[in-house]
Amino acid sequence: GDFYPTPGGTLNYPSNVRCTKIQSGQAFLMHGGPMGGTVTFTEDAKIDSSRLVMRQPSSNNILDRKYLNTRLYRIFNGQPLLADGNTVVIHDQFSNGIDQDDAPKLFNGNENIALQRNGQSLVIEARQRIVVTDTVYYQLGNLKNSSYQLEIAAQNLQSMQVTPYLIDKYLQTITALSLVDTNRIMFNAVPNTTSAAADRFEIVFRLMQPVPVKFVYLDVKRKDETTGKLVWTVAQESDMRLYEIERSQDGMHFVKISEKAPQNNSLGAIYSFTDDQIDRTNWFYRIKALEQDGHYYYSPIVKINSWENIPSITVVPNPVTNKLLHLQSYGLLPGLYTIQMVNPIGQVIQQQKVQMTSNTGQMTLPLQKSIPAGSYLVIVEDADGNKYTASCVIE
Repeated sequence: GDFYPTPGGTLNYPSNVRCTKIQSGQAFLMHGGPMGGTVTFTEDAKIDSSRLVMRQPSSNNILDRKYLNTRLYRIFNGQPLLADGNTVVIHDQFSNGIDQDDAPKLFNGNENIALQRNGQSLVIEARQRIVVTDTVYYQLGNLKNSSYQLEIAAQNLQSMQVTPYLIDKYLQTITALSLVDTNRIMFNAVPNTTSAAADRFEIVFRLMQPVPVKFVYLDVKRKDETTGKLVWTVAQESDMRLYEIERSQDGMHFVKISEKAPQNNSLGAIYSFTDDQIDRTNWFYRIKALEQDGHYYYSPIVKINSWENIPSITVVPNPVTNKLLHLQSYGLLPGLYTIQMVNPIGQVIQQQKVQMTSNTGQMTLPLQKSIPAGSYLVIVEDADGNKYTASCVIE
């Protein structure tokens, strides 16, 4: 693995950062193969510094190696917790058999995910370049009655002329995996059932085929406290059966809320959906694109911020009484603001500067007694020219 930690992702051992030093006081295990072996340390091997397992290792890509990294997360209190992981390292210098370049799996008492090859369990499998019908066999263990997330990420694999497909034997689904983006697959397990079977998942490589749909653009914007609008654009659309809109409160557990029929336009198409069933909190969305043959693809996940996190102003109460304008601000950065009262024909009838000391708060502005009753527009402008507006009625 060229000294990359597996599974990595911790403070001491970040993912995709080589670690070539054994630190003072640090223990380690070595596997010597059937003939054993000898490890010799010389004075020249020593370094004159120590990070106490905290120093940042250097990066040095000495070989054009390719990686398929898999991480298993358990969902606890709505958050993913890293449980275990493994790595497939690909380069023609390696063999497809089991030898000193492969790292045996040391099983722990909690969840495990190993690689299976020739009846042996591995945490790192070194192998030659991937060809059609090659398979990565996973071995799960000690799964709890819980929700999990598989995170599968390829590194330097974009040039391969094959496509990886994740096979879920329990759900009987086949999902095409991206070689560019990180793939995240949610699943549930119940001990002593086939949902927690050791061989539930495997990856099969097939000849690369044109993707039936490509997500070019996906965005969501909040319109008000209870409404958001989702817009997505696709290219090379063909042989699609349905688009399903999915929503989530935590970015991991998604439910279908609506669907759209595809246009099946080879030149691409634009779709939109308005969701008026949300509240003021954060929400997440993704699109599930289903093919005619049952395969499906997910768009990237997009987030709509909570109502409080969107800079805005409101007038409370409204109508305004006693010529006192009460402004409630949300998400405005502290600083100097210019506040204008504008009448229906666009005339500025009052203007003043106010220093805001927090991003959420209330301001009370005395209005000129000469301002007549009627409808007005309140404009709050920051030093960068960003404007926030609210309507009000003065009695």
